[in-house]
Amino acid sequence: MIMSTENVVQTLKEVGCNKQTIESYIEHEGNQKRQLTILYNQRKKQLETVHKHQKRLDDIDFLIYSISKEQQI
Repeated sequence: MIMSTENVVQTLKEVGCNKQTIESYIEHEGNQKRQLTILYNQRKKQLETVHKHQKRLDDIDFLIYSISKEQQI
């Protein structure tokens, strides 16, 4: 499936790429290895964000558990 440059740019924006990353991706059109590197780097950043938010959720869950357990005593 070949996407138009316009669709690729829109998708990159939606997944959180900044202007510099998008420009770099477009500049490397035809160099799939470099484009994949850019995409893998963006994926890594997004996954780090997910992990950070997961840690926050875990902390909230622990507080909820702690409070709930105290109420049972």
